Amino acid sequence: MPDPILLLDVGNARLKWAWLQDDTVEPGGTLLHGGRIDPAMPLPGDGRPVPRRIVATCVAGATMEGLVRAWMDRLYRRPVRFLSSPARGCGLINAYEQPDSLGSDRWAAMVAARHRYRGNLLVVDAGSAITLDLVRADGRHEGGYILPGLGLMGDALQAGTELRVAMAHAAADSDTSPGTSTASCIRHGILRATCSLVETVFHELENKAGETVQCVMTGGDHSILAAALPIPCQREPALVLEGLARMVRSEEAGR
Repeated sequence: MPDPILLLDVGNARLKWAWLQDDTVEPGGTLLHGGRIDPAMPLPGDGRPVPRRIVATCVAGATMEGLVRAWMDRLYRRPVRFLSSPARGCGLINAYEQPDSLGSDRWAAMVAARHRYRGNLLVVDAGSAITLDLVRADGRHEGGYILPGLGLMGDALQAGTELRVAMAHAAADSDTSPGTSTASCIRHGILRATCSLVETVFHELENKAGETVQCVMTGGDHSILAAALPIPCQREPALVLEGLARMVRSEEAGR
């Protein structure tokens, strides 16, 4: 059995990893990095052999890429290959005029969603930023939207006003009814505004396609958002890593 491939999804707040062993994606873990990584740190809770390759997506910038490279070099003496979004691949056609400027995490999420569900898709990644990507049944990416995540919206409101309240969205806090305190008014307003955009885009795609649309959700806040939405949602917490695995397999197969 060949050594596994280590898959890394480096976000603005979290680093997630998984292992690709043959055709199976095996769960790894999640690390809150806070913009810093100690190269001497082991991969938490993981005693796997040295991977034959390390492949990653990263939306956290060049500095974080450098930290991850140094970390993996210290741990495994292996280079990290950071993937970019192609013009087409894995059954998808990129809508961007500059394809590689589309976040590779978004591309990976679309790849995985298309493989799992086919048909017309609205792929939502609810992390530090929230992204929506529209994919038609024939694989055409029709573009998308980017907006601040739930936490960033609250931070922005407090930074620009005198409001000073605890803004953390509890895991089960999917209430969008009128708030009865300043904190609940802000939380519910942010969540309702975000849900309104997702629902509107979902129905617009549905009307345009004249067919059923699947909403596929991932990201750290996807459970909060999915619970508050009045439309059916498929919850896929490991969507980016699964898409990354599919991109690697496609590349190795020469497709």
